[in-house]
Amino acid sequence: MDTAIVSERVSPFVFKRVLSRFDLIALTTALIYYVANSSGLVSFGPYIIGLAVIAMLTWYVPSALATAELGLMFPAEGGIYNWASKGLGKFFGFFAGWLNWIAIFSGAFFVPNAAILMFYSALNTPADPNVVLVGTIGFEWLAALIAMQRLRIAQNFVNVVFILYFVISLGLLGAGIYWFSGHGLPPGTDLSLGSIFGIPSNVFVWGFGFAFLIEALIGFDTPLNMGAEIQTPRKSVLSAIGISLGLTIILYILTILGLFLILPFGSVNSVTGVVDAIRVVSPAIAGVAGIVLMFYYLSNATFAQYTWSRLVVVSGIDRYFPSAFGTVSKRTRAPIVAIVVQAIGGNLFTIFVLKNLSGPNGVGFLAGVALISVVWIGSYIFLFLSALSVRYGSKYKNAERPFKTPAAWFIYGMGVVTSIVAVITAFFNPNPALIDNTTWLITISVPSATGVILGILIYVVRRKKAAGTDVDKEIERYAQKLGLDQADKAEAESGSTS
Repeated sequence: MDTAIVSERVSPFVFKRVLSRFDLIALTTALIYYVANSSGLVSFGPYIIGLAVIAMLTWYVPSALATAELGLMFPAEGGIYNWASKGLGKFFGFFAGWLNWIAIFSGAFFVPNAAILMFYSALNTPADPNVVLVGTIGFEWLAALIAMQRLRIAQNFVNVVFILYFVISLGLLGAGIYWFSGHGLPPGTDLSLGSIFGIPSNVFVWGFGFAFLIEALIGFDTPLNMGAEIQTPRKSVLSAIGISLGLTIILYILTILGLFLILPFGSVNSVTGVVDAIRVVSPAIAGVAGIVLMFYYLSNATFAQYTWSRLVVVSGIDRYFPSAFGTVSKRTRAPIVAIVVQAIGGNLFTIFVLKNLSGPNGVGFLAGVALISVVWIGSYIFLFLSALSVRYGSKYKNAERPFKTPAAWFIYGMGVVTSIVAVITAFFNPNPALIDNTTWLITISVPSATGVILGILIYVVRRKKAAGTDVDKEIERYAQKLGLDQADKAEAESGSTS
């Protein structure tokens, strides 16, 4: 099995090592801990807490361990694209990267859209649909423009907002405890063990809730798409993943518990629920929280643009995409073409969804969650299989392993099974009152099947072109475009072999 990857050698000449341990912690935590997910999950009811315990044990922790083991062994640009190529071969490397990447199009809509809705929520004013459409597209391009700056500038913006975001989450729990002490639980809310670990009468809703949970917990791999840009990967990756694992669990507990203590779960808005809950306690603080969360969503959209764009760049370097997709700015080292493609795709998805969306809990929102779950979680099937192959296959039997997951066959095998279950349950209709089962299946199956088929076709059409890519010529091409001198080349060469 040929696992030599051109982009693995070339990318250190393209990007600079900028990201620190704190940068990785901020990126990973903010990407996984998405506050709208807390609101959306609470709307399912108390049983989502029991499901969360199951999801964390069977999927979240295994995903962190697999990412840590692979990320430390292969700290290269492209993350899952690189790892699956190493463990399963080039087709599965490209296909896993493809599935992971196309999730950005729905994400590029939901995050800027949430920013606009947070602004309206801060003002406590009903949203104007036309303004929301234009504003969402505008925020998509604003995030893209920030992502096109030097990585240090964009990452500093993300870091500052991340700290403020953490404070808001702590404040929500404080508000919840304060409200509960004077008013008790909201009407209809039962946080007994029987309710938390119960199963609703509609098992399909329960199943979709599980897929939603996995989608809410996904993302350890994404910052490692920038593996060649981490200053000290061997020192930073494991601790960053471990700290992020703890922080995200704590933050989700804070916001989910805070929401359950203040609002009846059936009334929680899937996007603005946190601000709505704070407003019950203090309208003034809610306004400030709404503005902070608006900037958080802008920062989230920004780092989504630059982390996922690396999957496009490595595919361009390796010629699975045309070489133009690997274009990088000489001044900022930002992948301009990749970011523009992602922004345009997000714009098209925005127009489609907002023309078919009947409120934040409508068909468009639920379908978006399901589609992200199918393709992004689907890519993790290959991540876990790659981890198993790299761990137990003969090719890497004697390879250096900075980190080894104990009982990996069981933990990674459980990750494979859980990922498959989550993909299947994403097709379950979460709300038959909004959409009939046949229409729901068509809504999810057609785009999912289109994405899978398109990825396979791209590989089949481009594989001969990819096979003819010459490493030395690619290095020289980028060296000329980026104006690298001999000292720059020597530094990059040492980075490509570290």
